[in-house]
Amino acid sequence: MKLIEYYILLFLYFAKGQAGQPIKITRRDMSMILKCSERNVVHILNKMEETDWIKSERGRGRGNSTAIHFLKPYQEIFQLFAASAPKTKDIEKLIGVIERADINMDIREVVNSLILQLFWGNQKSADSKNKDSDTLNIPYHRQLYDLEPLHAERQTERHIVSQVFNTLVTYSEEKNEIRPSVAHHWEFSKDGRNLTFYLRKGVAFHNSEYLTANDVMFTLERLGNTHSSWIIKDLEKVCCHGNYIIELKFSKPSFYWLWLASSLKCSIVPAAYSGMSAEEFYQKPIGTGPFKVKEFERATILRLEAHTAYFQERSHLDEISIHILPSAEKYFNVQTIEDKPVFYHPFSPEKESESELQVAERKGLSVKYLVWNMTKEQIRKDISLRHNAEALVDRKKLIDELGYPRYEPAAGFLKESGSSVKEKGPEESTVTETLRDSPLLLVTYDLIPNLEDLYSLRKEWENHGIPVKIKSYPYPDFLKQVKHADLVLSEYVTEETEENSFLNLLENEMSPVYQLMDDRSRAKINTMLNEALQKEEREERLVALRKIDLLLQKGKMTVPLYWTYQTAIFKTDLQGISLSTVGLAPFKDIFFRKV
Repeated sequence: MKLIEYYILLFLYFAKGQAGQPIKITRRDMSMILKCSERNVVHILNKMEETDWIKSERGRGRGNSTAIHFLKPYQEIFQLFAASAPKTKDIEKLIGVIERADINMDIREVVNSLILQLFWGNQKSADSKNKDSDTLNIPYHRQLYDLEPLHAERQTERHIVSQVFNTLVTYSEEKNEIRPSVAHHWEFSKDGRNLTFYLRKGVAFHNSEYLTANDVMFTLERLGNTHSSWIIKDLEKVCCHGNYIIELKFSKPSFYWLWLASSLKCSIVPAAYSGMSAEEFYQKPIGTGPFKVKEFERATILRLEAHTAYFQERSHLDEISIHILPSAEKYFNVQTIEDKPVFYHPFSPEKESESELQVAERKGLSVKYLVWNMTKEQIRKDISLRHNAEALVDRKKLIDELGYPRYEPAAGFLKESGSSVKEKGPEESTVTETLRDSPLLLVTYDLIPNLEDLYSLRKEWENHGIPVKIKSYPYPDFLKQVKHADLVLSEYVTEETEENSFLNLLENEMSPVYQLMDDRSRAKINTMLNEALQKEEREERLVALRKIDLLLQKGKMTVPLYWTYQTAIFKTDLQGISLSTVGLAPFKDIFFRKV
């Protein structure tokens, strides 16, 4: 434990957070709080006096009290704590100490003071000696899972993947077109069965190796034994023509694949993971993106540093540190940190109208939805239950009562499905054979808005005779538990190209919709997909995909609830903030305004 942490413990427990007054304490009491010997207590007090943090009048003999004057108020000592570059686990521990301490002041005010010192302004990296080095510290409230592009299904993981990796091409939402990235040119054969990419030269991975066609070949071939094998289901052969030309040969017309190449799941990874095992690569991946992974402990910290050899434009920031602080989530709100907020907080409720904070907002980020387990015969045959349960869902009431991040009712997964939903009343009797012996088992993952949604829905359903049991799991466990549920609440996260998102929903083997689809529906949807994906024009493909979207709703398989939105708050001294399709700011464009 650092000396500053010892001071904070003694200051909070014995001085109750009040500086300047003499406090009589025995060495025995201090040793119990500091969990050290009385001899070590004497050493610690001497060090604190040398730094002018305390003045003490030592009592003589064992058991006699020492009068201590704590000279540093908590605001000043928190500033020193922040400057010591504490680890995330130390921050979490300190918040716990503050919450448990019997202090004569508002706990929220004290914790906010700590948070402001930690995240206010341009903090230097703990190991940087460069005075011009710029680091952005970001608070985050849940564990991050591995950074493997194939596993990234949630918003934050997808965003991090986009900062670490590049794809062959990207999608421009503004121009509604595919743009060059790692590939600078591409061309299809007339029949749409051959697609050739021409790669840029000098694209460096984070380990200083240069990207070649062999890396692209490895990236595609590794998909074959994963839950995302659907991406290459029509790909028959990959041919490298030297180091910078790669040709893909398909079994059928595959004009859609150019758009699919922009998916994060097609992020280019180095051949054979640059000698690492797959597990090692998950923890510290190597890409070609604007940031590289410096440190990653999924429950505590993610540190990214600028990839100075990035082939497009070097980032303005030198480092991004994302601190996982679940215990701090309840302290982040605009009202209590208005005077000096964190520079950037990515998940913030709406600001007050008179607030001077800057806000970036993105609407239509994702769809929260319910999906029935159609693999269970009793659920599949009980159309009355599925109809009545959906009829009792008041989407507008859900949004109005529960608020952020709920935006507007969703009629489907694709944006052209709109937000107009015709609510039909339930049939007179909602009690069915399915519910005679046990309640409906609803499964979701442990996100606060998910549980808020389910508690609200359960109340309405049980008022109409539909008993419900709710279970929530950490996200990886949730994906394994989906198949046991009767009904699942999940989230459909959009990518830049919405057909990529929709295909992932339908064909990724870990998707709740894929897992819970019955064989008959799957066969019908697969036929419709094959017809849609062979169309050359994108608009024609989207029209065909909307028919599948409509089929999911009409067949009472899925129940889209609402579109989400996201706001982020930041001070004007932080520039370059705009939100991507997953609701987070691309780190490469952010910089501090210092004058």
